[in-house]
Amino acid sequence: PNLCTTPGYNTNKCGRTKKTYQKKGFEITDACIGCGTCAAVCPQQAIDEGQPYVIRQENCLHCGLCFRDCPAEAVIRRSGEEG
Repeated sequence: PNLCTTPGYNTNKCGRTKKTYQKKGFEITDACIGCGTCAAVCPQQAIDEGQPYVIRQENCLHCGLCFRDCPAEAVIRRSGEEG
């Protein structure tokens, strides 16, 4: 197949193609109030304390419990592409 016309592939300046993926999961913004609710509800214990708290993406199940339960609405869906 022609990868230049296949959805999900982008061409770089050299004419080569690379697969890009929509970012999955969630991230915690500076609106975080440090209450720890997100860490408490995370089934993977993938959220580290800090200001703001940080989601370890490699351990995240993308379940959305942190997003759902954050009282400050500081957890947002990740956006953009990654290669």
